[in-house]
Amino acid sequence: MNVKQFRADLYELLSGASTVPVVWANQSSQKPPRPYMTLFIPTPSRPLHPEESRVTETQYRKTSQREADVSMNVYGHEAIEALSSLQSRIQNEQFSEKFRKKNIAVIDVGSVRDLSALLDTAWESRAQCDMRFRWTSVEDEPVIPMLSVATPEQVEE
Repeated sequence: MNVKQFRADLYELLSGASTVPVVWANQSSQKPPRPYMTLFIPTPSRPLHPEESRVTETQYRKTSQREADVSMNVYGHEAIEALSSLQSRIQNEQFSEKFRKKNIAVIDVGSVRDLSALLDTAWESRAQCDMRFRWTSVEDEPVIPMLSVATPEQVEE
């Protein structure tokens, strides 16, 4: 799984677990009406424990565990409740199985923070939570065979 696939799978999983619509924080299209949740991945991919192995005579496989921190913000009515519900839902058996099928592990679930603020002349309910996810990255690379090897005499020349 590469970063692009991780992002797509994570979006699908979190959208299914959320009680409010989910969008990317930096998307260019218009945000939905409140309440909604934004996802932001400030660290898209941190490699852990890289390994390299030869799969066939013509292919190497590079495998590593990867981690990403994901920041979730909910804007609108009952923002704290929406994030608290998401925290509970992704840790229940039904959603844990969905994450397992996508080969994504929930590593850490942070606290929900109340970021409610005065917006113009009205109070806006906002909440934020960070979570850490892990997945396995697999990249295949062709092996370029050596067609000949120089002898010591050829190296001296």
